[in-house]
Amino acid sequence: MNQIKERLQKDYNLAVVFFNDKDYESFFVHIRPSIELICKFIILPQFGIK
Repeated sequence: MNQIKERLQKDYNLAVVFFNDKDYESFFVHIRPSIELICKFIILPQFGIK
């Protein structure tokens, strides 16, 4: 779970930086994995996976 948190923080922060720089292609490259990680972070504990 900590690995998911670290990857989420890294990808999300990069996405925000690219968005602020108006580099939308790179923004979408990093925001998609962030959304996937948010889903994993929410769903995996429901199945007892840590």
